[in-house]
Amino acid sequence: MFWRKENSVEQVIKSDNLETIRTKRGQLVAEQEAINDEIKLLDERIKTLDTTKHVPLITTFKAQAEVF
Repeated sequence: MFWRKENSVEQVIKSDNLETIRTKRGQLVAEQEAINDEIKLLDERIKTLDTTKHVPLITTFKAQAEVF
């Protein structure tokens, strides 16, 4: 659990104030979007630095027709 100076989710829910609950939800959604943007930046940097990313998952062989 994260401790914050602002109202916690539990406090907001207990308030039963619809406007406060919606405001808190909006704040959390904005935080989530910011975190997702940071994750995307990290993923892009990982792609540029990771040299083992192109490892094939399937091995293929060329087949030739043969009469039995």
